[in-house]
Amino acid sequence: MATAAQISTAHVASLQKQTDLFDRLRDCDSLLIAISGGADSAYLAWAAHQVLGKRALAVTALSASFSRHDRAQAEAFVHASGVRHEFIETREFDNPLYVANNADRCYHCKDELFDRMNSLPKKEISAQSPMALMQTIHATSALAIAPRTSIAF
Repeated sequence: MATAAQISTAHVASLQKQTDLFDRLRDCDSLLIAISGGADSAYLAWAAHQVLGKRALAVTALSASFSRHDRAQAEAFVHASGVRHEFIETREFDNPLYVANNADRCYHCKDELFDRMNSLPKKEISAQSPMALMQTIHATSALAIAPRTSIAF
């Protein structure tokens, strides 16, 4: 069982990580975040919302590979948190490399998602706010933020 000192030290370390994340997010003019409804991407979307407000947009892919349960989880999160959010349709099943179900299937799914996300600033986002450039990020962990200027990762 953890001691009070260990818990306190872990809490301070967690707060420092959150402060570091907020500082990194402040460097962004605007941000487009891919969220699945999981903890990492939801936390990143929440953090971006806290720092950037309407200059952050969370996006969730809708396709045959995204379950109703996952959609409900994402909807519940954005409703509870107030995060600015859009669902976008993706078509990874149109890609034979995705359908082959090889070890790189997740890459092809994300490739499709980022392609769709990269088209959003021109159509959706610029009409809602004056964003010259929207950075796109994907959370593999809440603190491992990789700015996305291309879909290769």
